[in-house]
Amino acid sequence: MPRLAPTRLAGTIAATTLCVAAATEAAAQDPGLVLNGQINNADVFAGQTLNVVDSEDQITASTYAVGNRASASGDDGVGFQVQSDQTMTGNGRSTIELNLSGEAEGPVTLTSQVEGNRLEAQAYGADLDVQATQTMGAADLIADVAVNGAPGRMLGGGRVQSSASGNVTAMAGSAGVVTADIDQTSAAFTQAYTFANPQYVPAEAEFTAEASATPSPPPSPRATRI
Repeated sequence: MPRLAPTRLAGTIAATTLCVAAATEAAAQDPGLVLNGQINNADVFAGQTLNVVDSEDQITASTYAVGNRASASGDDGVGFQVQSDQTMTGNGRSTIELNLSGEAEGPVTLTSQVEGNRLEAQAYGADLDVQATQTMGAADLIADVAVNGAPGRMLGGGRVQSSASGNVTAMAGSAGVVTADIDQTSAAFTQAYTFANPQYVPAEAEFTAEASATPSPPPSPRATRI
């Protein structure tokens, strides 16, 4: 029976998998209102498998699955308000599997991330007001990453991480006032799992897993000049 020859790699291995069920982007050009409404009842999945014998350079892979994602931005003194309502009821899964049977001379960087709802808003030289509601239903959000390398050697160390979140809101700005009123609820089961069993890791390496329904407590209405 024909057999596949081992693969010896001399360059960088880089792979990215992205799954976004619903995405919205808006840029404010005049002072006004940005409206966003997203409902997703479907499952989202992002995954990849890497089979590596020997690699002389770095190995990088990332997967990201999200149910709803929206972003809004404004600059040059254009202030605006964001009103957003996101609802996700489907399951989400993000997975990476690295099968390392030889030596990885460069660092190994693997990131697996899943989110139910994500809202991003930023204003530069302008005021920003965000009124947002995020609802994550009773579904499963699972992120996992595995380095299967019982005979493998991570000579360059690296960073292997997984994260699962029900609702995420991120805001940024400068030279303006940021006001936020955010309501987040989640009934989801969130799980992050990181596994690694290389034979030898002589360099610095970090392995993390983080799961949260909401990464931070929903803030009360506030105004912050930044």
